[in-house]
Amino acid sequence: MSGAKDFIIKDGVLEQYVGNGGDVVIPNDVGEIGRSAFSGCSNILSITIPDSVYRISFSAFQGCRGLTEITIPASVFGIEDWAFECCKGLAHVTVLGKNTKISKWAFYECSEDLLFHVPKDSEAKKFVCRYFDEELWSDRSYNPH
Repeated sequence: MSGAKDFIIKDGVLEQYVGNGGDVVIPNDVGEIGRSAFSGCSNILSITIPDSVYRISFSAFQGCRGLTEITIPASVFGIEDWAFECCKGLAHVTVLGKNTKISKWAFYECSEDLLFHVPKDSEAKKFVCRYFDEELWSDRSYNPH
C-alpha cells in the first residue's frame, strides 16, 4: 500500500511516483496525473485513482507492465496519448464516465486481448468501437481533445 511519501505532488498535479510498487493508491488531493508520473514502474500491480482526478496526461503509466487492470473514475474527462503505452499486462480497462475522452494513442502497444468496459453511448465508446479497427490508426483527423 502506498503512502504520501511515495508521491511528488505540486499544485494538485502528481508529478512523479517514487514508491516501491505493489498496490498503489493515489492521494485524494490529486487532480491530474502528470506527464510520465508512473512511466516505467513495472513493479506496480494495481492503481486506485480517486474521484478527484480529472486528467491522465501523456505517458502517465507508460511501460507499467505489471498493471493488469485499471478503473478510470467518472471524474476523468481526458486520457491523453501514450498514457498506457506498452502496458503489456493490461487486460481490463473500465471507464465509469460518459464524458471521458480517450486520445488515439492512449493504449498504444498494449495487449491484443485488452477488454474495455465503458458506458453505452459514451465518449469512450467512440474510441473503443474503433480501437481494434485499422480505421482508427489511419485516421489522421481523430483527436477527441
